[in-house]
Order: sequence, then C-alpha cells, then structure tokens
Amino acid sequence: MAADFYPLVSFLQHAPNLESLFLKLKTDHEEIEDNIRLEGISFACKNLTMVKIKCPKDDERVPVLTQMFMANGIPIEKIDVCHRETRKTCHQSLGLRRGYAAL
Repeated sequence: MAADFYPLVSFLQHAPNLESLFLKLKTDHEEIEDNIRLEGISFACKNLTMVKIKCPKDDERVPVLTQMFMANGIPIEKIDVCHRETRKTCHQSLGLRRGYAAL
C-alpha cells in the first residue's frame, strides 16, 4: 500500500456497495508521511459493516487507517485489528473469535 493510501482510497471510492473489507498489511512497506492529510480523503461505502485489519504489532498505519474509516462514517466498533506477533497466534485468535477452525 502506498504511503498516502491512494490505492485503497481509490478502490473504496469505486466500491460503494462493499460490505466487508479485509486488509493485510505487510511488514515491509513505505513509511507513512508525518503530514498525511485525511481531510481530502472521502468515500461512500454505506453498506460497509466490517473492516478487518491484519498487521504487524505497533504498525503506524493502523491509527491513520482507523481515523480515515471513522471520518467516512465507519464506527470504531466495526473495525477489528489483529496484530500478528506470529502467523499462528493471529490465525488462532481470529478463528476463536469468529468460531472458525484455526488455519
């Protein structure tokens, strides 16, 4: 994902009927800019009821993404973040919360 989140925002702007969004943030990524501006970032996904973010622990992109979703009408309760310390614990944690078998 680009440091300015443009590809994600562009996708969301062109997917107004999206209901669920799953993001997996990779460990190797561009550093986000300190002066990233959320004011001009808007999208209308009125059917979006769930955002799941899998990411490395202490990923600095998560607070920015959370603010962006909240600024566009997605309540914090609909945003689920899974910090993966190891691949196994993340899958087990996600599986236990949703009643799925661990991968």
